[in-house]
Amino acid sequence: MTYASGTSDPVVRPGRMIRWLAAAALLVAASLAAASPRPAAAGGSHATIYVHTATAANTFGDYTDIDNTVSDGNPNAIVFVTPVWNPGGVVASAFDYHNVGVWWHAATGKWSIFNEDSATMPVGAAFDVYALPSALGSIFVHQATAANSAGDFTNVTSPDTDGQPSKQLIITPTWNPGGAGGTFDAPPSGVWYNTGASKWSIFHEDLSAITLNASFNVYPVLAAVHGLSLHTATAANTSGYITCVDNIDLNGNPSGIAFVTQNWNPGGAGGTYDNAVPALYYNGSRWCIWNESIDAMPVGAAFNVLAVTGPIAP
Repeated sequence: MTYASGTSDPVVRPGRMIRWLAAAALLVAASLAAASPRPAAAGGSHATIYVHTATAANTFGDYTDIDNTVSDGNPNAIVFVTPVWNPGGVVASAFDYHNVGVWWHAATGKWSIFNEDSATMPVGAAFDVYALPSALGSIFVHQATAANSAGDFTNVTSPDTDGQPSKQLIITPTWNPGGAGGTFDAPPSGVWYNTGASKWSIFHEDLSAITLNASFNVYPVLAAVHGLSLHTATAANTSGYITCVDNIDLNGNPSGIAFVTQNWNPGGAGGTYDNAVPALYYNGSRWCIWNESIDAMPVGAAFNVLAVTGPIAP
């Protein structure tokens, strides 16, 4: 299906019935305000932000090696990724409908994006990538242990998050931080503020038990960072499985890059589950978050969004 803007709807895949709910009403066609986009801070010294595309040369089995001067040859690099269906507003040749994480591929000396369920990584799949040379400032790696985990969640401990319900976290699962270990964590994950512990927690959206030793790259973003926003799905901005974002760094900007994490209870209030992997899609005027499972986007579902106007070199 193609919209008047010329972009296609990110739903068609073999063997799955498409549930489409009045998509034309979904996509915001109104003219956007003329405010010029602001560049986002890279969030750490020598970080790089760009779009990675899986090719026949860099993709093997369930993973695709990323290539940049920040993470290459560096097992201590911290990498955040979000799937994107049409980077630059141009539809990718394939899409990866699986929960992804990152892992250090010692044989090639590169970090890789992989499917947590071990499904084959399709050539042509694209991902927004944010790579830092190491844990810098408030950015760190969290590991789920028996001491910090219970049921479907693991409590994060950091002076940059403890007792701060208004903080917004961006996370990405990491299989072997520092090149050591190796733990899969396949369910879609999000964050929630555990008021009883006064801590932010990482949890499984499907309510399955958190995987012990699973690790996550964590970025508690300062409120002052340009491009940071909280998006909540409402009846006005949502239809079917897609909700469109209003962010000054993304509006009217097909070259925008963003990183998305589901937030169950922003500010410690509310609580809406969305048991799906979030991905990004440009509709011709706005970037939108859509559920890879094609399940309906729940009204009230919230997402932490960290956006930049385009690639940032180290």
